[in-house]
Amino acid sequence: MTTDRIEVYAGPEGSVYGDGSRGYPVRDLHSAMRLVRQRRAPGQRAVVWLMGGVYRQSETLELGPDDSFTTFSALDDAAPPVFEGAVPVTGWRSVDVNGVSALAAPAPAARGRALYVGGERAPRPSFPVGGGFLRMESVAGLDPTAGFVETLFDGADRFTYASGDVPELAEPERVEVVVPHYWVQERMPITSIDRDRREIASSLRSIFALRDDAAQTFARYRLENVAESFGHVPGEWYLDATGLLAGADGPQVLYLPRPGETADDLDVRMPVLDVFVRLTGTGAAPVREVRFEGVSFAYADFAEVPPAVPPFGVREDPVLPTDVPFAADVQAASTVPAAVQFDGARSCAFVDGAISHVGGYGLSLGPGSRGNLVSGSRFVDLGAGAVRSGARSTRHPPTSIARTRSATTTSSAAGASTRAASRCSSSTARTT
Repeated sequence: MTTDRIEVYAGPEGSVYGDGSRGYPVRDLHSAMRLVRQRRAPGQRAVVWLMGGVYRQSETLELGPDDSFTTFSALDDAAPPVFEGAVPVTGWRSVDVNGVSALAAPAPAARGRALYVGGERAPRPSFPVGGGFLRMESVAGLDPTAGFVETLFDGADRFTYASGDVPELAEPERVEVVVPHYWVQERMPITSIDRDRREIASSLRSIFALRDDAAQTFARYRLENVAESFGHVPGEWYLDATGLLAGADGPQVLYLPRPGETADDLDVRMPVLDVFVRLTGTGAAPVREVRFEGVSFAYADFAEVPPAVPPFGVREDPVLPTDVPFAADVQAASTVPAAVQFDGARSCAFVDGAISHVGGYGLSLGPGSRGNLVSGSRFVDLGAGAVRSGARSTRHPPTSIARTRSATTTSSAAGASTRAASRCSSSTARTT
């Protein structure tokens, strides 16, 4: 059968030297796109056939307008392709940390905020140990007895703690101050602690005043990722960036096993990627008809806290500083990045796939996006939400569709395979 489209095959066991044929596939998305870009004529359609199995991905795939009319499709519905942005952590050994017997293994990265054990996100050690909160003693320029509305946006990047509340910290720059107040949770990474003034300073400014909602008191807070707290709560982990705690050279993952867990049966994965795929079109030069069919993405997170940046789409935007990174969004986590990003996307689709175990949104439909489809897909264990549809600019507002009920859809990529097109004809989204 002759065809004017390009077809490239990829598989987890493929070769870096593969020619993209079914008998000699490449082994990742980047290699597949390299072949597509080398071979295609302007506007020519391409299909990347993905064999079943787990693909390790450590670099974001960027697709621009010249990559339009490309379909990434599972070769066999019974054997779905799964792209994982995490590295398995192996080589566990017993170590003594903080007077407790724990496990340590070489870390795949020196920075990271997430670890998955048996497919579940493991918590980091916090202070106070075992839960609870501390209370800020004061915040410069803030009167907690003042009016709620008048002080709402009087955020700060530092506060004073009460005497005896904060212990000596070996690695304060790796600790986050977590402030649950109003309807948000602010995460403020520590940059310094002045012991004489009992002042904690952060690299991010709180979006709201550091008070306890409408109560006439300063905010509650706790410290997260505290090395000194490790070893008290089974199931917690700590990234020993220097290896000093574990008595090793280089970064180490420390883990305190839960009852019944042993080094031999641990399934531990650490994300080293935050974004799997990013479509980089604009309203004037969009990415057209890029489709993902039957493809799954799992395990991605941020190495550092992603700051919230205005405008937030609220009436107070004109009076908020535009050169200041904030510790939270005004409403929910509206500006947190997504693991799959469609910016300037036209008639693109994500169907019959899945996105799971990610630190932000699953998929975003950003500025300049129109006529896109998200259908028949599962979104599980997400740090922010499933699908975010919204643009900072009102010039090219997105008019994309996320199907959440049984619906009839039509493939917008002419020339896609009959099997792929028929799979899109009737699908039900399962959103978790």
